[in-house]
Amino acid sequence: MDLDQPQTMPTSGGGGDRLSALSDGVIGHILSFLPAKEAARAAVLSSRWRHTFAAVHTVSLVEPDPPVVDHYELARYSPGWGPPPDPNQPPPFTNVVSAALLARHRRAAVPPLRALHVSTVGYCRSDASLVDQWIAYAVNQADPAVGLDLDLRLHREPLCDKAYSLRRRRGASADHADQDTDDDDDDEDASRKRRRRWRSRSRSPVRYASIEDANLGLSPPYMYIPRSPLLSPPPPRRSCSPQGCDEDDDDDDDEDVISSDEKSTRGYDYTPAVHAVPSGLFSCAALRSLSLGHCLLAPPAAIALPSLETLLLARVSDAGSDVQRLISGCPRLADLTLEACATVTALTTVAGLRRLALRCCHALRTVAVDASPGPPRLQAFEYRGSVPDDTFLTIHGGASLTTVAYCKIDICGEEVTSSSELAKLSAFLRLFAGAKHLHLESARLGSGLDDAAAFATLPTFQPSPTSS
Repeated sequence: MDLDQPQTMPTSGGGGDRLSALSDGVIGHILSFLPAKEAARAAVLSSRWRHTFAAVHTVSLVEPDPPVVDHYELARYSPGWGPPPDPNQPPPFTNVVSAALLARHRRAAVPPLRALHVSTVGYCRSDASLVDQWIAYAVNQADPAVGLDLDLRLHREPLCDKAYSLRRRRGASADHADQDTDDDDDDEDASRKRRRRWRSRSRSPVRYASIEDANLGLSPPYMYIPRSPLLSPPPPRRSCSPQGCDEDDDDDDDEDVISSDEKSTRGYDYTPAVHAVPSGLFSCAALRSLSLGHCLLAPPAAIALPSLETLLLARVSDAGSDVQRLISGCPRLADLTLEACATVTALTTVAGLRRLALRCCHALRTVAVDASPGPPRLQAFEYRGSVPDDTFLTIHGGASLTTVAYCKIDICGEEVTSSSELAKLSAFLRLFAGAKHLHLESARLGSGLDDAAAFATLPTFQPSPTSS
């Protein structure tokens, strides 16, 4: 749609404001900078704005986090009962996304889709067909001359599961070892006593009567006891193995802890569903930016993404070779981000990459950067993880990383205190000695960071005061 060509509509009442006098294309362009829900609310302003959402070229929707469950409130209800249903329960988020895409067709002239951003809290297998329809809609409605930005995050979870931890001093560890052992023994004895008391109470012969009998005032041994979750005995545990599942009677066995060498798994293992991306996405000529989270790529043998410039992959479950094939199949790739890709162990960048971000890819061991002579060159580098080895980053093309102007390093995991780790960190930072902006971030950098001997080879860096 030509934004310079006004498309006027009759205004209700006697006149209107200056913003309503703009064409539908201009109003749709303005509303495209808002989230889809906020842009759709403009329809209630007046009859002039009723169908303005049909002119937006960007649809951005983020599923809100679910409310916190009040377990104390739920414990007040008997099994099979619960709080009354919410009369204002919102529709499923997948239906909201589909309705937003269909709302763009309230007019005959539909502008090309420039961007589709969807972020969900979780994903289930029943949503597969709807997600495929979103992707197919974005590919079909895109204009190669304008480009398409597709951002699809199907699961929301923390970036890294490696918790920050402080390392105890050797003397302090020895002093507290005996105390921790005694505390563990006391906790184990108390837990055993609670289990014995529970079995003694649960095995007592108690007969239950109905509510009607309780209202008649029956005397013992008949008694009415509300079946509250706090009073109901726990269900029998199930021991599951590849051969099947059987009940755990737990008559006289008080040892319920699984040993470290036990092969079978007790309980039910939940594997979250992963959406398989349709292969037609990897041949979209209009795709310029692609962000996928918690998906199965399964790229085809022939990858044709001639216009893709930005690629973000978060928690993809494909093998490292498939991820490398996808990266190598993007000749114009300028911005690459990998987040929590546990299967990627080696990475080779393409020529012309200007920004590289590696966050919490803890299995990644080697990264080969193509720094061939001639612009464009790598200008920004971000890394989040443990202290890398000396062979982590290699440069190909007979050049160095002197063109990197921005560098951000975030160390996660255990505290960095040993001299060997500080030496490796210093060697890693020396690769970016020509950077104009160095951002070193970590919650556990240790007390050895201010050691002048460890960072004596970095005289050009001028430390700046940290901001909280």
